[in-house]
Amino acid sequence: MVQSASTYSSQHQEIFAFHKVSKPDNQSKGGNGLMQLLSESDIFELKGQGAFDFPNFPETNKKFRVVYLELSGDFKGLKPILNGFLALGQPQGIIIDFTKDQNQYSFKYYLEDEEKAIDFTNRISAFLKEEVRFKKVLKKVIANQRAFESAQHFLTKKLMS
Repeated sequence: MVQSASTYSSQHQEIFAFHKVSKPDNQSKGGNGLMQLLSESDIFELKGQGAFDFPNFPETNKKFRVVYLELSGDFKGLKPILNGFLALGQPQGIIIDFTKDQNQYSFKYYLEDEEKAIDFTNRISAFLKEEVRFKKVLKKVIANQRAFESAQHFLTKKLMS
């Protein structure tokens, strides 16, 4: 008897042990400014902000923004991973520093580089969400492995007695 691909796929999806650990939705919010993106984020908690211009050099016409952030919720434990990710490099014109004393990040960028800042923030968010998802799947794999070993030990004990 030949099963259709969709029936086969749906049957296996129902028995897949990790189907409740969903993959994050990577749809971009489109058209949002960085401040709105950060304030709506479930990863970052907005602590403050500031904007500066350079009055001594009006010909540059540059405006600089600083946003102070903390990791929130499930993401607080990912601080070392985020710090390592940031140490690998950041786009030109964007600086994200971690201040250990205040336990927060400062996100500095020029307003003209806001699109690059949004893109970089989306990459950080996707990276951290994948890391949280990976840890959830890993915990389930370990729990399943322990349950399997326990059942195997029980069966071995019953067979030997």
